[in-house]
Order: sequence, then structure tokens, then C-alpha cells
Amino acid sequence: SEPGPPGPPAAPAPPPSYPYSAYYGTGSEGWLENLTNIPQSKVLRRISQHLLATVFVAGLFAGLFAAERSEIVDSNVSDWIKTLYLPPLPHEAVGSFIALLLAFRTQQSYDRFWEGRELWDGVFSETRGMVRLLSVVDAEFGARSPGALSGRLTMEQQLDPNYVDSLYGLIASYPYALKQHLRGERNLGELLEAAALASAPELRSPNQRHRTDCQNVDVVECLNRVVSAANMPLEMLVVISQRIRCTTLAGELLWMQVDAHINQHLQILAKCERIKGTPVPLSYSRHTSRFFSIYAFTLPMALCNSEYLLLLPVTVGVVSWVLFATEEIGHIIEDPFGKGLVDDPDMPAGDQIEVLPLGRYCAEIAADVASFSRSSRGLAAMPGADVDEEALFDESG
Repeated sequence: SEPGPPGPPAAPAPPPSYPYSAYYGTGSEGWLENLTNIPQSKVLRRISQHLLATVFVAGLFAGLFAAERSEIVDSNVSDWIKTLYLPPLPHEAVGSFIALLLAFRTQQSYDRFWEGRELWDGVFSETRGMVRLLSVVDAEFGARSPGALSGRLTMEQQLDPNYVDSLYGLIASYPYALKQHLRGERNLGELLEAAALASAPELRSPNQRHRTDCQNVDVVECLNRVVSAANMPLEMLVVISQRIRCTTLAGELLWMQVDAHINQHLQILAKCERIKGTPVPLSYSRHTSRFFSIYAFTLPMALCNSEYLLLLPVTVGVVSWVLFATEEIGHIIEDPFGKGLVDDPDMPAGDQIEVLPLGRYCAEIAADVASFSRSSRGLAAMPGADVDEEALFDESG
């Protein structure tokens, strides 16, 4: 029988999903939504006590000024209330200084935030470079290579497939070790799951997505060693360095290229630790907080001549909200590797709003490793990929 007509071409792979792309340029388009969800703002919740205290004090001043104007108090009390009046000049004079202070504070925090993001760019590129070279060696000298299948390579010249798969697993679990180190966590199950899901079929966990029973005993031993170390990512790099010497089968030059990627990982680790271990000086943060508090608490005294005293607490509240919220956002993003607006570690994964979404970064890197190791697992299967990250630090709801 004659062969039938060729079937339809295979559907192209879906493009990568970047969760923030839908939100680029929505500052003006989403103005109404941004206004209506102010009560659900997590930044507002964090500054609510400070803000309510400021509005309460402004309300007290408004009541005193109203009593003095209506002459319902005796002259002695009225004279005392008049001593609370302040000329507006001091607050007007320090307005430009507050603007400079806020600009410097937020810029300082954003510089730390962006440097952290650039460092994780390096984790992406160096990990991809490492697995790319490893895949070249595997394709040339692996047990599944054309040379091995044709008999051109002897058993001594071939790489053990389980050995190569274990390397893929260790490389995939490195970003998770770095993330845990920067957040003071130790989660062996997450490392095992990443190694299992990102490796070849002999290594990955079958069927159940959340199983962490890695089938490669050697990988389990290595990851146990990593978790017990004082510096997990450093120990992981040492383990990978010791095991990746198999690339010398392809020549010393290729080994030197792989080792260069590991050295870059060491430099990235040191820079991440510098950001994590060097917070903004406490005296500077305290001075900024005290200055903003004094300014907000005394602002009603400078607005004493307002004709509409009922609007005094509202005016002070809006001004204080701008100051306190901007300052709080600076505190949040100055630790780019932290959990941001999440204070409860028992919250479900969908509510874990991180400053930098390190969980998703790790999942994307593990998915890239899986594509080199011929694992069928994609991004959605990796630990950390299910985090809902529609907003960086101020998700409503």
C-alpha cells in the first residue's frame, strides 16, 4: 500500500511566559483600578498604625483650633491654644529637603534591588553556559552518542549516563541552594525535587509532581552534604567542580571553559552575600523615620490658618501617606532577596509576594537544564513555578 499524505506539521513550542509583560505601561491605563484598590494595598497595611496616629493627632489639633475660633473656651485656654500656632515657613523650607531625602532613599534602595536582579541574570547565563558545554560532552562521549552506538567509542571512553544525569540534577538544584542561602532557609526536599524533575528519566520522580524521592543515590548523598554545610551554594559549587572533571574527555580547553563558569558563580555568590550582609545603616533609617514623623505630627500646627478645619486631618493624612508609603517601599526593596510584603511563613504559595521572584527564577533555570537533559518536565513542573507574581510589592486583595 502506498503511504498516505504527510500529517500536519508539529505545533511550535509556546513562547516563554513572562508574568510582568502584561503590566508594562499600565501606569496611566490602570489609574482607576490603582485608586480603587488603595484600601487593599499591603504597603498601606504596613504603615496603617503610623498613619492613623498622625491623623488622630491632626484631628486633635483641628478640634483645639475650632474650639479657639468659636470662643467656647475661656481666655486662658484660648491663649494657650494660640501658642500652638506655627508659621508655615519652616515646613515650606524643609519641603525641598524632604524631596531630596526621599529621592536619595528610594534611589539607594532601587540600586540594591536592581543590582540583585542583575546578579540573578548572571545565575541564568552562567548556568545555561555550564549545561550547554555539558550537553556537548554528553552528545560526543555519552552512552547515547552516535560514537557509542556505532561502537567507535569503547566503554572506557564513554560517560556513564547516570553520572551525566546526576550532574544535570546538581546544576539544576544550585539556584535553589542559592535562594535558600540568601533567605536563611534549608529545604532538602526542594533541592531533591529540582534535581529529580530537571534530570533525565532515570533520575526524575515519576508521575507525582511533588515527590521528592530522588532515584539517584549519589545525588541524594551530595545534596545531604550540601544541606549540612554552613554555606550551601558554596558547597554545591565545590561538589559540581569535583564531579565535572569528566569534561576533560573533550580536552582541557573545554574543562577550563566550564571552570570559568563556576568561577563566575563564585563571584555572583560573593556579591549577593555583600548585598544581603550590608543593610542600609540603621542610624540613617532611624533619622529618616524620626524626621518624617516629626514633620507629619507638627504639620497641623503649620496649617492652623486653614478655613476648613474639617479637611485638616484629611490633608495631613494624604501628605503622611505619601511620605510613609514611599519610605516603606524603600525599606522593602532594599533587601531584594527577601520576602517583601510577606510576614507569615505559613501563607500559601500563591500569596508569597517576593521582592524579586527568586522561586520563579529557580524554576526557569531548572526548566532550561531539563531541556538539555532530555527531561520531559517543563517550567510548570518545577518547584516555585506556581507562585503568583502579578505584582512585586503591592498586590491588592
